[in-house]
Amino acid sequence: MIKKNILFILIMVTAFILPGCGGRKEEESKKIVIKFTVAEKPEQCRLFQKVVSVFEKEHPGIKVRLNNDGSDCYTKMLTQMAGGSGADVIQIHYIWFPDFVTRDVLFDLGPFIEKDNYDLNDFFTIGVESYKYEEKHYAIPFVGSARVFLYNKDLFDEAGLPYPDDANWTWEDFVEIARKLTRDIDGDGKIDQFGASLHAFGDTLLSWIWSNGGDVFNEEVTECTFNTPKALEVVKIYNDLVHKYHALPVGISGARMADMGDLFALGKVGLVSSGPWMCTIYQDIKNLQWDVALYPKGRNGRVTRYAGRSYAIWSESKHPEEAWKLIKFLVGPVGGRILSEGGEDVPARKSLAYSDAFLRPDVPWNARKFVDSIKDSRRYQLSSRVFEIESVIGRNFEKLGLGLQTPEEFVEEITKDVNALLKAK
Repeated sequence: MIKKNILFILIMVTAFILPGCGGRKEEESKKIVIKFTVAEKPEQCRLFQKVVSVFEKEHPGIKVRLNNDGSDCYTKMLTQMAGGSGADVIQIHYIWFPDFVTRDVLFDLGPFIEKDNYDLNDFFTIGVESYKYEEKHYAIPFVGSARVFLYNKDLFDEAGLPYPDDANWTWEDFVEIARKLTRDIDGDGKIDQFGASLHAFGDTLLSWIWSNGGDVFNEEVTECTFNTPKALEVVKIYNDLVHKYHALPVGISGARMADMGDLFALGKVGLVSSGPWMCTIYQDIKNLQWDVALYPKGRNGRVTRYAGRSYAIWSESKHPEEAWKLIKFLVGPVGGRILSEGGEDVPARKSLAYSDAFLRPDVPWNARKFVDSIKDSRRYQLSSRVFEIESVIGRNFEKLGLGLQTPEEFVEEITKDVNALLKAK
């Protein structure tokens, strides 16, 4: 009798459970699945997972498959799209945009923007313009910023130097400060403390050249115009800082140092060119007192390079409407605020950029300067052959740092090789 009762209970429980399970499976199978690919650090990806979870709750008919392709995202995206398996929503860096849009793999967002009367006025203009091609919108920015200098307050204090004055300091002041902060502390004839770190060409030297009135390209990006007196003047000063005054940690001991940021973290560099993404690293270093300064001014005022990332829809997506809903949520007040918590970069929306979510009043540095720097920024004119051009510039920049080229050879070689690439377009 007991066995019969147990069997009856099991049958009844199964009868109740199975329809429920089947119902849930059927409900899941009815959802529209969209793929979303990002290139993020693991800790930042966790915020994306959080945003996706909130989105799915607000849009129960949509399932999002989030994939983090990391540093090799660019190549993987193009390979997947070429094979017909691209993600519906892709995260793209602004430097990739010319290549993506000329390959015709991005969906024109204009009809969606018009249909929804989607307001782009809350976005920084430079961010919106960075993802337009032939007056059409192909992506919506979610972060973007310009370079600033982080400075070591203790090293300035020890040298008796005032902190950089955003309103008045110039590139001439920068040179003088970098020289004064450069020291052979132990007297062994080798530099132990460097005045500044400028990283790659496009991060700082390009901004310096722009502010001096020079440029790399003409406006149409059909000709490299780097071999001009205004560009050469800056390159000569940079070359002196490296080889005459040893104020920059480039070419020391016959090799370019792998990570200038490490020297700043160790308190061995007075100024480092950086963006908001380094703050989350430096904030946890004890005895490192630092703050933020805008770039110096030149003949043409203060000019700095803008860089950012955006969301786009693959042109072959089978679910562009759902993909558009996800993009709007990601850059909207809810999704955008969650992602701003990471502090990795300035939100593309002005309302989020100037909110406590990004500015974080609890931190000792002036985060607002990352936002303020955008008004003085400009886009690097890009070609669909941008990676080949960057390779040419980077290769020659390395030679300059190692003393294998003169400034004159540097500008002439870049001009010649880049023009050859542009003509072969």
